[in-house]
Amino acid sequence: MINLDFDKLLLELGVNLTSSAIVEFIKKLLDSNLGIERQELKQQLAAYINIQGDDIKAERIISFLSNSGFIVIEGSKIYSGEAILMYAGQDAKLTFGNNSVSETPRNRIDAGKGAYIEMQGEAGIKQNEDGSISFFTGNNKS
Repeated sequence: MINLDFDKLLLELGVNLTSSAIVEFIKKLLDSNLGIERQELKQQLAAYINIQGDDIKAERIISFLSNSGFIVIEGSKIYSGEAILMYAGQDAKLTFGNNSVSETPRNRIDAGKGAYIEMQGEAGIKQNEDGSISFFTGNNKS
């Protein structure tokens, strides 16, 4: 069973304390299941991707697809020469924001400090090749 000394637990798991999103994720896990074992917590964290402070570039298309688990993008710059897709499936969540930029030659999404866009339950955003931005639900990612 997990000891509730939260700061010590995070250090033991090797969690980056600068990500507020991962701290909230772990707190929710612990609140919903106080009897969670350390190994189970590690498995839950394995489904969590935290992109923080990265520059991601591609000539054509960038896709962030979370079919299960969690993707959090914070403090990052994403640039694609054509299109960017961010999508979260039925049992997934994707969070973009907190000083992050997603940019193509024809459009830009700029989330300032503390601002977030969250997608979950088959929802997404696509920065299209023609400069438009599509918000959608369901499995239609085109």
